[in-house]
Amino acid sequence: MTTPPGVELIVDLLNTHDREEGKDDWQTPDDLHAWLHERGLCERDEGFTTEDLRRLRAVREAIRDVLWAREHGERAERAAALLDREAARCPLRVGVGPDGASRLVPAGEGADAVAAAVLAAIAVSAADGSWDRVKVCHRDPCRWAFYDGSRNRSRTWCSMAVCGNRVKVASFRERHGAGPS
Repeated sequence: MTTPPGVELIVDLLNTHDREEGKDDWQTPDDLHAWLHERGLCERDEGFTTEDLRRLRAVREAIRDVLWAREHGERAERAAALLDREAARCPLRVGVGPDGASRLVPAGEGADAVAAAVLAAIAVSAADGSWDRVKVCHRDPCRWAFYDGSRNRSRTWCSMAVCGNRVKVASFRERHGAGPS
């Protein structure tokens, strides 16, 4: 199953931060700019500040927290409130292409436009049903984002070979009384 473009943006954005390894692709405003420009989310001459970096990192982690909570039957009030504040702050408009197709288009600029583009991707994926397939790994230290293309939407780990294997080995050891190696 092919990952829808808006979902691909969301997953790529979330995976700019590897929680388990403690690595963040967005170390500086220049790193943020390079990542955004590579994906067509900003112009070459656009500048981003340390505050923009902080803000977009907060949006990224709020989305991750909302997905984590959804998958675990929890609530993410603070994360949802942050995303709601961003949605109120970031103007979107409906654009119509020459083929008659409509789309949500960020009407702001800079960090507002980036946050709006991400929130638009969430809205579109929610409308087409693909948002329910955006997940984060159930292994807490990991929380790597992925698109669950499985027929029954049952995928729970970023990778069966990595996190799935770790969870299964830990479960086996727990059941059989074997301590960690």
